Amino acid sequence: MFAVFSYCVLSFSKFRLLFCVFLVYAFFGFSEMLLICELYLLTTKNLVFLHFVETCRFIIPKFIFYSMIFLCIMAPPFEVDLDKIQEIIDEIAPELADSWVVRNDLYEDEGIRTGRLHENHILGILLGCDFIDKEQLTTTNIEKYYEGFFKKIARSTVSTYLNQLDKEGVLGKERKGRIVYYYIKEQPPYDINPFWVVRNFCIIPPYFIRTMYLCRFYKAETDISKDLIESRRFIVGLAILTLLRNRFQKCMLCQFASRKDYEILKEKYDTIIKDRKDVLPEMLQSFINELGEIPIFGGIKIPEELTDEEVNKKIDDLTVRYAQDIDFQMSVSRRRQELRLKQKSRSKGKASAEESDEKVAE
Repeated sequence: MFAVFSYCVLSFSKFRLLFCVFLVYAFFGFSEMLLICELYLLTTKNLVFLHFVETCRFIIPKFIFYSMIFLCIMAPPFEVDLDKIQEIIDEIAPELADSWVVRNDLYEDEGIRTGRLHENHILGILLGCDFIDKEQLTTTNIEKYYEGFFKKIARSTVSTYLNQLDKEGVLGKERKGRIVYYYIKEQPPYDINPFWVVRNFCIIPPYFIRTMYLCRFYKAETDISKDLIESRRFIVGLAILTLLRNRFQKCMLCQFASRKDYEILKEKYDTIIKDRKDVLPEMLQSFINELGEIPIFGGIKIPEELTDEEVNKKIDDLTVRYAQDIDFQMSVSRRRQELRLKQKSRSKGKASAEESDEKVAE
């Protein structure tokens, strides 16, 4: 068939040639299209264009190949997509709005102790990626993650602190060709008191990376009955809320944070979670707590301890086993949410009435 196309191209006029070249490109690809052009130019003895086409035929595929390799190396191993978390929060707890993403770092705003703060953030990024089995990162990876979680800093600043942490023996590095990968030298501990971690490691990246990882289970397609899909999402949503609450709890210990603001947020999330979990069976609550915590503080190690398939299977099994309990909890949660919304609207009405009375009195 390829020979027939070649013969047709060589025998047709220039206008038909262009049409046939397009067809060859559509059916066979870029290399075959250039080969057809070569055959035509060879018969017409157009040596200048022939040399150009030959060069394109051998160089362009190599350029595309090496560009793809470069992109694979430079792309971060885990995509920062905070909008996906917001979509799920809007579904499971719309009253929280975007409070989950709040960062009250006084020193960052005031520009005080930024050197120590940058180290804290970079170590937190490396720690978070270690928990999803992506323990080695390039300078470009860390720069992209930093921009996703914190205020952007220059690439040279990232390189400076990475080299400094490497010289201090905190980080190790491994060279693969021209690419240098950084990693934490010591294996992170498991189930440790947060006091010993938060002072040196920013825990925002680990919690957000874990939350984004859990998002893949929220709308995962499994063999569970369609009638139980909402119940299944309810369980995963609770684990996500628990993760975000636990993040505030650890941020309260941070040397750079506004502890009072984080305490208010934690109490707010405590109430929301209690409304959605207090009548669930103890075994189900325990699984939600393990799923809703990072490994260093006692959470399930994913995918090291449990693979994605095993996590999905466990969620499905618990959803089926406790279907009636989850359904009852969901109905209770809805009533509580409706009651709170009514109380909120009443308080707003009273406040507006008081303001109008004050204006009349004036």
